[in-house]
Amino acid sequence: MTFVSSFLELVQQLACVMTTPTFNTFHTVLTGWVFDRRHTITGAILAADAVGTKHHSAFHRLFAKAEWCLDELGLDYRLDITPWAQFTHSTVWAPNIEQLNDYRLTLDTALALPLANSDVWKLKLGIANEYNSDPQPGFDRLDNTYYANIVLEVK
Repeated sequence: MTFVSSFLELVQQLACVMTTPTFNTFHTVLTGWVFDRRHTITGAILAADAVGTKHHSAFHRLFAKAEWCLDELGLDYRLDITPWAQFTHSTVWAPNIEQLNDYRLTLDTALALPLANSDVWKLKLGIANEYNSDPQPGFDRLDNTYYANIVLEVK
């Protein structure tokens, strides 16, 4: 099974923070995790058709021994629409490593515009989304926050 090319390009950006063997293992586990319904490491190995390519403990060691941040994975994006206006987006995925289908996903999208003709004061309008796959009883899975902030940019 394979990903669409645009997702592969995104995943490939993570290669610079891992050794080649670690990235190859990560790619296999990620592929399997996407296609596995239970979202376990063993299930990911099966779903990625990687049984027999290396011992299963090598896939488990990816999270136990690999030297990279295990707490969360994120992507930040900024587009300078004009010299004075910026569009920003941030996504952070924070999984429970023991059970990958238990995770939190945080997204923040905003537009920053100058106030009057100021170089340091900006108006930032945005939306923040917080998703918890396993919320406490009485809480929703998704929380949306719309905001307007006045920002002082110190250079």
